[in-house]
Amino acid sequence: RAPTLQFRFHSYELVIKGNFIKDLSSNGQLLNGRFLNADFSADFKGKINGNFNADVLNGTGNGTLSCKKVNFKEILLSMGVRKHVKWIPKLVASGKSNISFKNWKLSRFTAQLNVDEFLFRGYKASGNLNLKTSVGKILFFKTLLSGKDGNVISQGAINIETLNIVSYSRFQNFDVSCLSFLKKAGLSGNADGDGKLWGSLRNPSGLFSFSSENFLFQGEMI
Repeated sequence: RAPTLQFRFHSYELVIKGNFIKDLSSNGQLLNGRFLNADFSADFKGKINGNFNADVLNGTGNGTLSCKKVNFKEILLSMGVRKHVKWIPKLVASGKSNISFKNWKLSRFTAQLNVDEFLFRGYKASGNLNLKTSVGKILFFKTLLSGKDGNVISQGAINIETLNIVSYSRFQNFDVSCLSFLKKAGLSGNADGDGKLWGSLRNPSGLFSFSSENFLFQGEMI
């Protein structure tokens, strides 16, 4: 019978593929040379901590992860998503998630997050975001955002291997002039409508329809 191995680790700064991870700490134990239980915490685009249990021989296990004010846009940028970066919204969120894996591959993931800050081309909001996956590579999401310039409900899916997205959105009492590119085009007014976004996160396509009782172009009612 193998002895129990206990460990403790701390790094003030660790660089992985050019990304700086600060205050990385972990402690745990390995039982019988097979069963691993560990806790960890780190500062990577925000505060992260969690724990996991794993059978290291067959690569199965599960864990929990908590985050506090993590900047998910910065995480996407660290993954190499830099083309057309101005179309990727800033998303700072806090919450908890659960993960499971088989053969060291993600098999299930769920998360319930509070959106502390959302910023897209001038539209500022906060709200909530739910995430889940049951097949490893397809991440489903649903979010509700509210701000002084209107409300947005959105749901869809992202392939986390190819970074392709399909999403559907509904917006209510939305001030179109809060979006910098629409304001620059001379558009203003409040609108209700729907939208679809699809394709690569690096260069997505979109289609939107709306109705408005006070829509203006260059100050003239349409």
